[in-house]
Amino acid sequence: MTQTHARSTQTNTNALRATSDAPEFAEVHEEVVRTVDEGKAGTAPSAALRRELERMDQKEKTKIRMLEAQLEAWRNSGVHALGMETLVDMCPLPTDHQHQFEPQSLAVIIGPDNFAFQMTYKEIVIGRQSSEGDVDIDLSIFPHTSAVSRWHCTIKLKHDSFFYCYNKGKRPVFLNGVRISTNGKRQMGYESLLQICGVDLRFIANIPLLHDLFST
Repeated sequence: MTQTHARSTQTNTNALRATSDAPEFAEVHEEVVRTVDEGKAGTAPSAALRRELERMDQKEKTKIRMLEAQLEAWRNSGVHALGMETLVDMCPLPTDHQHQFEPQSLAVIIGPDNFAFQMTYKEIVIGRQSSEGDVDIDLSIFPHTSAVSRWHCTIKLKHDSFFYCYNKGKRPVFLNGVRISTNGKRQMGYESLLQICGVDLRFIANIPLLHDLFST
């Protein structure tokens, strides 16, 4: 029985060692490219074919980098502390806006009472409409929002393909439960919960469109 247990332990140890020695994606990718190049050593691909292969290779690398960056942003954004079920319960998607992005819509912002705003510009302003200036999302349409500043916060898509929330108001903004003080900013996840003076807004980025924009 002791010998059987020892063999089992050794097997598990070897399996763990094999797992830890698994090659990284970059290593596998380079090996595949090298193998393909060696296999085609006897033939000379046309310049047009070479350019197309390089373009496709670069596009896939960009897609992978975006997915890795999205995962990292998700880990750092704090949304895991709330839990996806909590986020969905607080800001459920309207039945007539189930991830239906309009053409050129970078993101959709869902609010109470089936409110949905399509973000078609790289920067939008959230606050209260007044004679002093326009806002893209007017929170005064919701009850008990007198504490919202006229220009409370902005959401901006930057060149790194991420959205950022800037608090310009007098009172804090909460992004996935994390406080953003006045004049502060925080990187958003591709799906986030934004809370402004009691109003819950669910932010959902149009990832396919972002991929097209940043992979060219």
